[in-house]
Amino acid sequence: MKILCFTDCLGPGGAQRQLVGLAALLKKDNNEVAVMTYYDVPFYSSFLFQNNIPHILIPNMRFKFMRIYALLKYIYREKPEVVIAYQTHSAVIACLVKILYPKFKLLVSERNTTQKYGIKEWGYFSLYRWADYIIPNSYSQERFIGKNIPKLMSKVHTITNFVDTNFYISQPKDQKKENVETLKIVTIGRITEQKNVLRYLEALAKVRDEGILIKALWYGVRQGEEYYKLCIREIDNLHLHDIFSLNQETADVLSVYQAADIFCLPSIYEGFPNVVCEAMSCELPILCGDICDNGTLVTSGYNGLLFNPFDVDDIFGTIVKYARLSIEQKRQMAINSRKRAIEKLSPESFKIKYKTLIGY
Repeated sequence: MKILCFTDCLGPGGAQRQLVGLAALLKKDNNEVAVMTYYDVPFYSSFLFQNNIPHILIPNMRFKFMRIYALLKYIYREKPEVVIAYQTHSAVIACLVKILYPKFKLLVSERNTTQKYGIKEWGYFSLYRWADYIIPNSYSQERFIGKNIPKLMSKVHTITNFVDTNFYISQPKDQKKENVETLKIVTIGRITEQKNVLRYLEALAKVRDEGILIKALWYGVRQGEEYYKLCIREIDNLHLHDIFSLNQETADVLSVYQAADIFCLPSIYEGFPNVVCEAMSCELPILCGDICDNGTLVTSGYNGLLFNPFDVDDIFGTIVKYARLSIEQKRQMAINSRKRAIEKLSPESFKIKYKTLIGY
């Protein structure tokens, strides 16, 4: 079967990671798969090359609406039987093409949890009626659609993220250098208000002042120069340079996970966070906000701890609570994280759900 996967770019985001992973899984089933993007961000280009999946880049165009023409032209020429569009803007483009040329099956995937239902949201959800299936990657987004656009629910099939548990593994115990004195916390995520960096920084300062030895590292793309400057100013004001660092995104995320003791994601909203899935697979306990679908991944006291991301004191208290657990309690949380990743985040289950909708 001929399948086109369509999204904005091959950047280092969770949506892009899931899309290229899906393309590789479909390719292994002997489908003819291609990936198309309209921004030239090649973070996952090597992954596509290794899996023999062609990448089609729509040239930079003066007017954004020309992307509709470019996708339409490709679909008309190449005749893919199925198009899978990830993320809202890409899904809207694909829906408009479907109106003009309906001779393909269209699956659109929502990759975040919508926070309000205004005119803009009404516009793109109205276009989704042209899709054959709408695939949220979180149950919180499914509930949002059910509440605000119930007429679309017959098309909705939630498929949560997968993780390659054979790749995302903990560091072999004979290689891991443990420092029981200093707690190493890692976060991977865009530097945006959604990720709640400023409250997290305040909480880290309080943890340090409590006398807990920590080293926190954040890896991610900055999105919004003003917010990034606020974060840098807060790091200076709170004198956090000795315990916290902001780092650019890295292709070697496995090493980042393996060098950490715990993973923390302080976001105020999420879809189904890919980085939490990967960290769990790497046998890391998870500290994260009790929001959206996080509770389906993390059970407080089992494989991590949940906090109120709007409350600095609760973030602070949660980090301190984890730091004061016994070595055995921490080790059991780590084991439980890996166990849950294997149980809930299987690539095979993910592929089968898509295969059912695609129809091969």
